[in-house]
Amino acid sequence: MAPVSFTWRGSLKSCNYHCSYCPFSKHPQSERELLKDRQQWMAFCDEMETWAGELKPGALLVTPYGEALIHPWYWEGFGRLSRLEPLQAVGAQTNLSFPIRESLRLFEQAGGIREKLCLWATFHPEMTEGSRFADTCRQLTALGIRLSAGAVGVPADINRIRQLRSQLPESIYLWINPMDGLKRPYTKEEIAEFQKIDPFFAPAAACPSADPSMCRSRLAIEGDGSIRSCTIGKRVKGNTEDGTPLWVRELLRRRDSSDPGACHPGSCPSRCSCYLAYGGRKDYENKFYFGPWSIFRIPWKARAVFFDVDGTLTGEGSQSRQFLISREQLEALKKQMPLFLATELPYQEAKRRCRELFPLFDGGVFGGGSHIRLEQGRQECIPLDLSWRSSIEPLQQSIGFQLRLYKEMGIVYKAVLTKLPSSSGWTEEETQAIAALLPSTLCSLHPEYRRIQILPKGAHKAAGAALLCSWLGLTLKDCAAAGNSTEDLPLLNSCGFSMAPAGSGREVLEAVHGVYGL
Repeated sequence: MAPVSFTWRGSLKSCNYHCSYCPFSKHPQSERELLKDRQQWMAFCDEMETWAGELKPGALLVTPYGEALIHPWYWEGFGRLSRLEPLQAVGAQTNLSFPIRESLRLFEQAGGIREKLCLWATFHPEMTEGSRFADTCRQLTALGIRLSAGAVGVPADINRIRQLRSQLPESIYLWINPMDGLKRPYTKEEIAEFQKIDPFFAPAAACPSADPSMCRSRLAIEGDGSIRSCTIGKRVKGNTEDGTPLWVRELLRRRDSSDPGACHPGSCPSRCSCYLAYGGRKDYENKFYFGPWSIFRIPWKARAVFFDVDGTLTGEGSQSRQFLISREQLEALKKQMPLFLATELPYQEAKRRCRELFPLFDGGVFGGGSHIRLEQGRQECIPLDLSWRSSIEPLQQSIGFQLRLYKEMGIVYKAVLTKLPSSSGWTEEETQAIAALLPSTLCSLHPEYRRIQILPKGAHKAAGAALLCSWLGLTLKDCAAAGNSTEDLPLLNSCGFSMAPAGSGREVLEAVHGVYGL
């Protein structure tokens, strides 16, 4: 299962801002109530420290009813949690009213790692000027804090929001949330104006029907220990008599269950009606632009993308004429980053299969990882040991298969044994007979129904992609990858963001960050 993204919300229900539309600005919490919130948060941090090694959580966003970051215990907790190796991102929704230097001092005293701190910052026109809000954003980014900024799409505020966009650094994404209390549809003109500010603002299309199968790798946790599938899902309570938190039990159940559903039966509303509901789904259509932890709304840009071919870029089978990703989509990506293939196909066969899409790629990993090529001219082949070739000739006659060797730069890098059309697929006994003749320290065997691939030992897509990245001064964590089979998993798990077409097997769909082609 892919690393899980969490949202957490304690009993805090107060804010230092007093926006007219917000109920939490009307409730000044007592010391006792604040103590309860602190105890809940620290208890959760304790649980996360206990279970992080086993459950490998990916990201945590605090989504308070009010403003949490004016309270020092949240900074202490973020500092503790950011030390946990599996957690890649921690942060909160905030109005940015906290004291920056003092807050970061508390964070770092607790061992905080700034590179993991992510903030979802909301602009409140009733409480602060755009110039002041933008200045705070600049200060935080200068200190190495990642953030997104945004506002509620109140039509009357559009000029102030437009002005805020001009005051913010271009690198900061400014999102617009549809206004729940508008009591009328947005006009076409209002939508057009907001989309000039936020290209992903689309109130009519942003509330898809619920689909629990897209939500196995996320969970919403509340301070009292109850859980939800997401922040708007049905609340589920449970006893913890054995001392295991309910959220831990749920993740263990998902990990060990064959049930393709997400969380608890009936736990979802009919529609995903807010960003934290639809933006955290694996099939969120803009997930590629926000990377693995789209809950923070902070854009993530891959520096290169690797695509498998058969079943990922094109339809399954050598005769398929279907493309699963359009030329227009690839051209849009190509403008932003280099594109590469990562396929078991030899170079010329990959070129034939991709047809008119092939010129969009800058090279890639071919032959299952034994031929690495940059179109600029650099390439490398891993030689395949052929000491076994003469010893399989008797089997070639008795079993009935063809041997084909693949060569580039005068180097044989791959062999394929293909059963004759008149015969059935490879049996386990036949496969073992071939394996027994191969030098296991020099070759690896990859059986399929009618074919057996033989590659140099250690050659696989992830290793080939890592080598290609090293030529470009990149790491795989800088890159994204798309694949559809278990042989793609090492590459998918190594990259910073991973995708799979909707028809992929369950193991692949659970491992990736995003799903496309629904």
